[in-house]
Amino acid sequence: RSGDTMKKGLKGIVLAAASLGVFAMASSTTVNAASKTTLPKSYRGTWYIYGGSDTEDKVTTYALVKLNLTSKKMGYKVYSTTKKQLTSLKWQLSAAFPTIYSKKVNNKKKVTYRVKARIDDSVTLMTLGKTKVNVKVLGKKVTALRLRADGTNVYAFRKPLRTHALSDITY
Repeated sequence: RSGDTMKKGLKGIVLAAASLGVFAMASSTTVNAASKTTLPKSYRGTWYIYGGSDTEDKVTTYALVKLNLTSKKMGYKVYSTTKKQLTSLKWQLSAAFPTIYSKKVNNKKKVTYRVKARIDDSVTLMTLGKTKVNVKVLGKKVTALRLRADGTNVYAFRKPLRTHALSDITY
């Protein structure tokens, strides 16, 4: 029974992630031509996105997305757990795809990186940037990776944190 509860709870969270276009291979956003670049080392590696929680039959299930960025590909794995500390993770699904990055600097010298699928580099899947966000569970501001797709910001952190959940985003 608890396995069914986890699957039902995660279904909405996974669908929310997919509908954001954060992990989708298609987007309606078009871009101007930009030079290809290497993603800086400070952006590469593992980042965690809190998917939110769902309670059913007095069992709370938490969802966590583990995002892995390398210089040539992007991958993600979705996990669930009933532990509030986001430990004892159970794998739900995963995907990876080759990417191309391009650097963009705005008028205020703020740097972002456009992420494009290698199979179609005319379409930007999302933009990546770093920002400081207030994390209530830590009581301080922390550097986060901001993923922007289809006009929506999603925040990823270097360690699993129950903050800035995907499920908090309204459509």
